[in-house]
Amino acid sequence: MWESVPSTTALTWDAAKTYCANLSLGTYTDWRLPDINELSSIVDYARSDGANYWYASKFTLAANNYWSSTTRADSTTDARTLVFSNAGTSVNAKASNYRVICTR
Repeated sequence: MWESVPSTTALTWDAAKTYCANLSLGTYTDWRLPDINELSSIVDYARSDGANYWYASKFTLAANNYWSSTTRADSTTDARTLVFSNAGTSVNAKASNYRVICTR
């Protein structure tokens, strides 16, 4: 299950984890930051809006990076993001500000 309205505010990785952990939607309070495989699974690779933006199956995500809970194995300061403008992944500093969509 995915949060139906992703954040419009960019957050650091730690703030993104806290945002999901504190999220309460409907009767659910067990939200979390998805790992990179979960986040990649919502990309619909067959659709774009002509500007090369990729869409998730049930909702539209802005063409931005979205945090995952997946960290870089050889660095405690980096984590993986999914870039919805090209459906690729990237490694970024946890202190950077990116959007978040929570899962449960």
